[in-house]
Amino acid sequence: MSQSNELFNIAIATIFAREVLEGAIIIGNYRTAIMKSDKWKNEEQRQIALSAVTKWALIAAAGAVAVVVAVAIPLGLLSQELDERVVEIIEGVSKVVAAVCILQLTLNIPVWLDLYEKVPLLPCRKNVPSYANHSLDEAENAPVSLKEIRFNVTCNLWREIA
Repeated sequence: MSQSNELFNIAIATIFAREVLEGAIIIGNYRTAIMKSDKWKNEEQRQIALSAVTKWALIAAAGAVAVVVAVAIPLGLLSQELDERVVEIIEGVSKVVAAVCILQLTLNIPVWLDLYEKVPLLPCRKNVPSYANHSLDEAENAPVSLKEIRFNVTCNLWREIA
């Protein structure tokens, strides 16, 4: 089997693993915010909010996967007759993107684990927004309504999967 016909590509798998991990962290952050928030003191309301996180995470994931499949199938069919050199260039770019994703993950894991605060990498940025430090567990940053939870979970997961 030639390199271009492989069904498994380590670069793509790396990107996929990173996005799944980040999506799981996003869901965990919202669930933690709901559990710690003063807004959701009533157990029934808390369970409704937690169910909303799960439901809308699944909806966003299913929608994003459908879009990826809808784009991948035509691209797969149209790219069967690509020149070997073009395939090698695309694979090289894919590996660079995977390396950047691993770098981002390496830089973000300590922030997610609250080992240190996120700091700006560019000298022109003096302040980093508070949401960059994943401080969803603070009461003032916690989602305040089911509508807000649905929107935030859906948008964040859609961005990670698609």
